Amino acid sequence: MPDAPTSSTRRSWPYLAAPLHVYLMVMLPICGLQVFLIFLRCPLWMHLSSGVVLLISLYGLIRGYVRRLVITPEGASLRGLFSHINIAWKDVRRVGVYVPGGGVGTTEYFYITTRNHEPAGKWDIGEHTIQIQNREGLELLFHALENGLWS
Repeated sequence: MPDAPTSSTRRSWPYLAAPLHVYLMVMLPICGLQVFLIFLRCPLWMHLSSGVVLLISLYGLIRGYVRRLVITPEGASLRGLFSHINIAWKDVRRVGVYVPGGGVGTTEYFYITTRNHEPAGKWDIGEHTIQIQNREGLELLFHALENGLWS
């Protein structure tokens, strides 16, 4: 599979393909409304549900934009707040793009794996497989890496 890049170049991408400003443009008004509801006089269940929405939004932000695919001369890694998965270039067997479940119009995922087959699904992330939502140019970068053109 790909040889290690020849320079000390390091590249990284967040797990989610949507730009951060788009995520924030959608989620900040929702979170603002939830904060407003927490400070209003309303039933306890509304305070609790608003808090849950805020926690889920924060979790989505952290999971989608703090967790990143990082490419270095040594290999690929998926780094998050509390986890770190590394795959050395010498162990990589497959790199590609697939649609979990094969559905039409669903999100494509880019994967790097030490296995001889594509991941079982978007949840299949671990010591043998790293995957993130696909974005334009990501697969081309790996073809350049495979051909020794990446610097």
